[in-house]
This record gives sequence, C-alpha cells and structure tokens, in this order.
Amino acid sequence: MKYLVQPLVSYSANAPGNEGAEGRVFTIASEHSSLVLTAREELVWQQVPGGLKGIDAGVDGAVWGVNAANQVYQWTGSSWQQMPGSLKQISVGSASQIWGVAPDDSIWRWNGSGWVQVPGGLKHVSVGADGAVWGVNAADDIYRWTGSTWIKVDGKLKQISVGNRTTVWGVNAADDIWVRQGDHWQQIGGKLKYVSAAADGALWGVNAADEIWRWRGNWEKLSGGLKVVAAGSASNVWGVNAADGIYRNAGAGNGRLVQQIWTEDPRQQWRITPNGDGTFKIANVGTGQVLDVRGSSFDKGADVLIWPWHGGNNQRWRISDLGVSRFRIDAVHSGQSLDVYGGSYEAGGPIIQWPWHGGGNQRWRLAEVRSASVIFDPAATVYEHSNFQGRSLRLGVGSYDIQSLSAVGNDTVSSVRVPTGVRVTLYEHAGFSGRRKSFTGDTGYVGDDFNDITSGVSVEKVVTIYEHGNYGGAASVLGVGRYNISQLGIPNDSLSSLRVPQGMIVTLYEHADFQGAQRVYFEDASFVGAAFNDRVSSIEVQPLGLVIPRNALRYGGQIQLRSVHGKWLVAEDNGGLNANRGAAGPWETFTIERSGPGQHQSHVAYGDVISLRSVHGKYVVAEDNGTANANRGAIGPWEKWIVVRSGAGASDVFVTHGDVLSLRSWKNLYLVAEDNGAANANRAAIGPWEQWTITGCTPPAINSSGGGGVGQRRTLRGRGLQRQRLRDRGLRRRACGAEACGIDAALVGACGPRPPASPSAGPTSRSSALCGAAVTGAGACGAAACGAAACGADACGAAASGSGPAARRPAARRPAARRLAAPMPAARRPAAPRPAARQPGADAGPISSCPVDVCGANVCAVNLCPADACGADACAVDIIPIIPGI
Repeated sequence: MKYLVQPLVSYSANAPGNEGAEGRVFTIASEHSSLVLTAREELVWQQVPGGLKGIDAGVDGAVWGVNAANQVYQWTGSSWQQMPGSLKQISVGSASQIWGVAPDDSIWRWNGSGWVQVPGGLKHVSVGADGAVWGVNAADDIYRWTGSTWIKVDGKLKQISVGNRTTVWGVNAADDIWVRQGDHWQQIGGKLKYVSAAADGALWGVNAADEIWRWRGNWEKLSGGLKVVAAGSASNVWGVNAADGIYRNAGAGNGRLVQQIWTEDPRQQWRITPNGDGTFKIANVGTGQVLDVRGSSFDKGADVLIWPWHGGNNQRWRISDLGVSRFRIDAVHSGQSLDVYGGSYEAGGPIIQWPWHGGGNQRWRLAEVRSASVIFDPAATVYEHSNFQGRSLRLGVGSYDIQSLSAVGNDTVSSVRVPTGVRVTLYEHAGFSGRRKSFTGDTGYVGDDFNDITSGVSVEKVVTIYEHGNYGGAASVLGVGRYNISQLGIPNDSLSSLRVPQGMIVTLYEHADFQGAQRVYFEDASFVGAAFNDRVSSIEVQPLGLVIPRNALRYGGQIQLRSVHGKWLVAEDNGGLNANRGAAGPWETFTIERSGPGQHQSHVAYGDVISLRSVHGKYVVAEDNGTANANRGAIGPWEKWIVVRSGAGASDVFVTHGDVLSLRSWKNLYLVAEDNGAANANRAAIGPWEQWTITGCTPPAINSSGGGGVGQRRTLRGRGLQRQRLRDRGLRRRACGAEACGIDAALVGACGPRPPASPSAGPTSRSSALCGAAVTGAGACGAAACGAAACGADACGAAASGSGPAARRPAARRPAARRLAAPMPAARRPAAPRPAARQPGADAGPISSCPVDVCGANVCAVNLCPADACGADACAVDIIPIIPGI
C-alpha cells in the first residue's frame, strides 16, 4: 500500500476551495459503483528494450516474459533481469502468482525463489490475480486447478486467459472467442488468435493479422500490431510483435475518462484548484491534463475527456456539497453533471455529462490521497519500575483490565512511555474503577499517589488544541467527546492550531452548544486559517470510522426474502425458483456471496454485486429469456445481482435486516415476485412486485473462510488480548470488520450515551461494541454486543447521520444505451464447445476475500485496520476509512 485514501466530509478543512487545499491530491469515486475516475490518455505504444516471444503482466504491475531460447526474464521497472528456468510460455496474475509451461509441457509454479513443478502437462497455462489457474493441453482440452489436482472442464480451447476465478476467456482452434459464464461457455462475436483478461475487467486481444482489439461490450480496433498482448490491468498493457519487439501501452482509452478499480495509479488522482470565480479546474496528476467536455458540447451524453488546459468553460466545474460526504460536479458551460454512462457498475464504464437527476451515478465521493506513512499505530508501554526499568508491557489503543496486565503484574506500574497523540489512563482497581490518573507524555515516575497500585489501563488517541498558531501558547488535550466553552481547556475564541492523530476526526464549531459554522479536521493544522482563527467555542472529537447498523448483513451470512405478496423466495430442489412459500425454512434461505465490486469487505452495502447460493448449493440466476432459476453450480455474470435500495432501510450504506431492497440482474432487469407465485427477472423498473423485505438474517459461520466475509485474522501482537478470551466469545481468531471484537471498554464512550464532556474525563468500562464514528462527523451509535450472536455482529446501533429510515428514492434516469457498430464481422455461432450436460461445481465458489492483505490493504474498508486492531481490543477506533470498494 502506497497511499492512505481518506474521505472528505462536509466542512472538511482539506476540502477543495478551503485554504491550503490547492496542493492536495484527491480521488473521485462514484457513489453507486464505488469505482474511481481514471484518466486514459491517447493510445501510445512505447517500445521497451529487449526481445521476447511471450509476455504477461499482473494486476500489481509484475511483468515476466520468455524469449526465443525459452529463457525467463522479469521486468524490474527499468530493465530485464534473467531468472532461472526454461519455459516456452508464462502467465502472471501478480508478483506472487506466476506459472509457466516448459518446452516438454511440464507445468511449473514460482514460489518466490525458484520453480516448483506441478503435476500434469499443458501447452498453455493462465493464473489470475486471486490464484485461480486454468490451462489447455496439446489436444485443446481445458483443465482447472483445484489447488491439489486438475479437473477437466467441458469444451475445447487453444489458448485461455484468467483475470480471476470469475473472469475466464479463451479462443479455440477456429479463433472463436469464448467467455466462461458460471458453469458453461458463451461465445462472443469476432475472431481472435490470442486473448488477455485482467482482474479489473480489462480485456484485450489480437487476431490472425496481428491487429489489436479491446473489448468494451463490443470489440474496438486500436492502433499498432502485436502477436501477443498482455493486460495486467486497464492501465498496464504489454505486448510483443512479430519481430519479438516488446511494447508497453502508456495509456488505454483514447483520452476518455472512465471509472476503474483503485490501483494507486497517478491517473486516478486529481488536483482540484479554484479558478477564482467560484469554479474549479480538475487536473489529473498522472497526465497534467484536465477534465473537459468534448468539443464544448451542450448535448446530453457528451463524453468527458482529459485535455490540455485552455481555460474554457467546458473545463471549469462547479462542485456542490450534497451532505453525507457526497458531491455534485457540474460543467459550467452546459450546467450538466458528471455522470457514469448508463449507470454502469463495470470497470471501464465511460463518463459523460447528463442533466442532473440525483442518482448515485451522479453523486461523487471525494477523498484525499496521502502517503501511507501517515498511518498512526500508537502503542504505550508500562513498566514495573521507575525510569522505564523492570518488566514491561506494550499496549495498543484499547482498554486492559487486571487479567490483561499479567506480563507486568498487578499493582506494579511505576513508569510509562506515551507517544505523541496518545493518552494513557491508569486505574486503581479492576473493572476500571477507583482513582485514575492520565498521562500524555513519557513519565519516569507515575508519582507517589499512583505508584504500584494500577489494576487497569486504557490507551486512547487524543487531540491537542493550542491557543496560538504553530502549536504555541496554552494547550489542552481532548479525548473522544463533546466539549463546550467551559470545557475546552483554553480561553474561548482563542484556538489557532491543533494536532489530530490519524484515525481521529475533530469538528470545530463557531459558537457554544455546537452551533454556527463548522470546520472538520483529520490531521494536524499549524493554523486553522483566517476564517476560523480565534472563533472556536465548542468542539467534538470522534474516532474516525464507519457506523454499521445493528443487524447489518455480512458476506457469508444467510438471508430470507419476502415479497409484497407475503410469500418467500424459494429455491426448489429441481433448480426452480419461486416466490410462493407462506413460511421461511431452509429452502427459503440463501447465503450471500461477494461476486463483484463492493463498498466494504465484510458487510453488504447498497450497490454491491452479490450472488445468492441456495441450501442446495446452487446460485440464483437470471436467464437471458427473463426467467429466474436456482440451478447453477458456479458464479458467472448471470448469477450476479446488484443490490438496489428501493424502500425503507436502517442505513444509506449498509443492507440491514428488515430493509426493503431490489435485485438487478446482468441485463438491468429486476427480480420480480409474480402474483401467481412465480419468480422472474424481467422487469425494467422497480415497483411493489420488485421489492423484497429481508426477514431472516443469520451471521456467517465463525470458522468460515469463504463467502467474501471478513478476512483471515492476522497474528495477535501481544496487545493484552488473550486468545482464550477470543475463543470464549466464539470469535475463534477471526478478525472482525468494524465491530470491536469483544471489546471490554468503549474509549470514552464512543458508542451509547455521550461521554462526560470534561477534558479530564477518562475512559469508562463497558462491554458493548465500540463502533467508529460516522465519517460525516455525525453523532454516536447505540451500544450493542459484539460477536457472532447477531447478524452483522450487532456492531453499532443505527443512530448516525443518514442512517435512519429513508424515503424511497426514485430510480435515476439513465441515458439510453448506445448501440455501436461492431468493428469486426460477426462470427458464425456454432454449438458451444461443451457437452450439453453441465458439470456441477465447476469453478464453484465466490471471491472469498480481498485480493490483498486485509490489514493495511487499500481495498477493504470496514475491516482495514493499521495493525491488528482486534488484537488491540478496539477495532473501530483504529479503522482507516477509505473510499468504499477501493
């Protein structure tokens, strides 16, 4: 992870237009898809020194190749380094997923230091970013690797490409193009001799004439000529030509603006600079070019491009704060809004201008991109003797009762080390009772009044406010809480600077009682600016995280869906799907699995792409004729559903027990409960029959590793949380999402009742879950027990801003789909390359977890903690909130 991506909220000090924001770098993400705006400059092939006959690229930028002598090379970023081994073909999913085939068809896997042989023989192998491996042999038979053996799959292909386990493409001996759809192959028009699929949805190919083609719902011919193309991602495409010359594509989209999965590419980062007239220039960091409406067009649906700055009104944008951390972006010349074309959820979806309708594809999340070095993982150390001597115990953010202090001993603490931005409170008695004393810096002796009497310790992040700029004058340390005039610790209307450790959010109010103008800070500010200097009369300090409603749905959990007719959706044992049951039982219960872009790693959010698996092990499918069934053994596009909010719900973000929702299929048609008890997927708009109420909600199995649920727990780091306590609570070494993992104390009462407003008030013990504060800077959340006893782990009550019952939103008007002429002659459609009988279980199973390490990864929002937060006994406080889904 190179960057921390931190969302803006209303009144953010670092928001565009505020003092000092001009030098900031931002991402801009669509509310409905969670994908980020990405610049794609004109297609330019850049030659790279060297000669290779074959090449492949991974999603993380890893590139390997083989030459005519079957020697293996790795790209270092500036040159080719020869690696051991002899291979005729190589495949790269990522730096840790590299497979190859030797001249004798033997199969090999790179283990980081050498090649390990895999049983079997293939002429071509392909590995995805998630480790999925497919291959074809000399007879064009297709095989899939299970992790221990090869399973033969129906069909015939001469070459195959795997983006991930649900993205598998190939070409046969006749150059016909095929894509795996769940448990069967579907032909795609056109002819290619070689195809390359990336995990982010990018798809490229070359035909028999070495022409280069890119898939965007149809095939688009691009400049150049290659015999092999390798798409690591939409922005990382390589190839070799007939003379074994190596080429790298510097861009991948003809100057257009698209939405893409976050890859930390500079072309996904933007500087938003005021023009001095209330409008903004939005410049791309990677290219230096700016957002521009093509040709200054006033047409609705006109493309948004990147283009050199000339100052025209088609390059000037108005940014309007919509509240709840959402923004509207309008072109000055036309008044139309930045819009994801057709409401697409797919990576690569183009960006256009369109009249404002308020849909999620016109609402944008802005977030600041900062170096990962800002991640603050504080820990204090308590010592048995004075001057930091004797036994010691390092404690992360959290609360540690008497049983957690055994390493240093009860009633033994005499000195403490406390880093900047942290407050340590010692308690006289177990249960966080009796006298207490707090420390905000290294203390070689805790004093005669507290020496050798400590039976409990809490460690919390704190904010420091200062009377003068540059952190001068009188200072006051504030923990989580609300502070009115008399409780600030410095004179009223005197605040000029403040220090805010990463993971905290501070809201300054102009007047007492949290009234008047507001300004929100996520970071240190040596001067709050002329607009707020010496004007602060009340302050709110909160941990920066996400509010998760009680009973929020989690991946791997189970639900039941009741129609407006009072009947439940049922998966019959013959593969049929109906909506005709008057009670809910096992056949009316479905497991939720992640199968596409989603906002959060552990919890289901609106706009997520999910699949529903029945008790019979089959997936709910939308057939191309408009019917719906539950008869597929694996996930493909037809088994994917977009979760759409269509009625009352507990949260604007998370899907919760009791919510009313709709499910949209791959054909943009909704799952419907007919009045005769049938279930179909053939409605183009949402009405009562397309609405489903969640009436059953079961959390995922504690030891389950699938279903896209919470990632596997990392090693506990000695933060006083004993593994036995985890087992006693039924957590069994699983990381939680935003819930606090059996926390024994809420730091200064982040959940439940408001904490004492006194600056000297310390943490209080409670056994409720500690939820993160809303990123909107809004209020607290209800107390709830953490653990597996309730759906969503009862992480927090839904009492945050925007999380109450909401009125039904009208469906966003979308531009009609444009039908582009196919640039390639349509190929004859022969019978699919497979026997009629399906192979149950082929490629079964969802994408079970984030593709990279959960803790410290920039893709999992809810359970992304900087350092084993669950082990710190305070998961929510340590959460790094990022753009959902990136």
